Amino acid sequence: MKAAAMKIEPTKTSASSQDESAKILLCGLSHRYRHRKLNTLSDIDLAIPHGQVLAVVGRSGCGKSTLLQLIAGLLRPSSGEVRIDGLPVSGPSPRRNLIFQQPSLYPWMNVAQNVGFGLKFVPSPTPPRRRIEEMLQLVGLEQHAEDDVRMLSGGQQQRVALARSLATAPEVLLLDEPFSALDAMTRAELQAQVRGIIDALGMTAVLVTHDLDEALLMGDRIVVMDSHPGRVREAVELPAGHRRDRAHVGFQRLRHQLEQTFVDAARPFPATASPYTYQTSRELN
Repeated sequence: MKAAAMKIEPTKTSASSQDESAKILLCGLSHRYRHRKLNTLSDIDLAIPHGQVLAVVGRSGCGKSTLLQLIAGLLRPSSGEVRIDGLPVSGPSPRRNLIFQQPSLYPWMNVAQNVGFGLKFVPSPTPPRRRIEEMLQLVGLEQHAEDDVRMLSGGQQQRVALARSLATAPEVLLLDEPFSALDAMTRAELQAQVRGIIDALGMTAVLVTHDLDEALLMGDRIVVMDSHPGRVREAVELPAGHRRDRAHVGFQRLRHQLEQTFVDAARPFPATASPYTYQTSRELN
């Protein structure tokens, strides 16, 4: 049976009309860097429910990483706001951790010291040593606690970065193409592992990627970004029970649909369209 696709006409939304109970709420979010004439992001309105993994895809320059930094509180928007649990984001917080493409580990510290670094600044009900052990077990590196991080493989280093981010018990995990520099097998292993950890901990996550397979493997909902300025071209809800298996026919069908949306996003934004979200629901039988 063919996948059903339904388009809803774009409508302007506001913070008052969106779901105030959302874990993350982006309200009219725009950002322009100094000395640039055009916005990097324009009029982003999104509600991300608690426990959802939102995958954001788009070509280079569409503002994906800027969006993550705004959610993390590393940047302040030119207009609009980010709310977490209903409260405006005004700066960084250990409750929102961002994992970058490169692990950015401290080379003078061993694995355990890297993992426990954030615990120096964030109170934890669990003794730091025990918390570090728990995180290393979670990412499968308990045998490497005393190792020099420079001697680890790329995949192991990224696991250390993940454990360090999780040690402070964040409620929101932000991932900026963290697997892009890894080989295909390691990338696939980490995609499955990180998705499993997010589910086990009941976290809310936002992943930015240019890899459509990765978006389908890890996301519950996928936002396709338009460029110049960056804004939401389409939001795709994945069906309940979506098979996270590249070989599955349903996965391939969804990928084809998503690929077409991605191609459409390269075309000029319709002159008559509102700069707000298109919603598309897809169901596979």
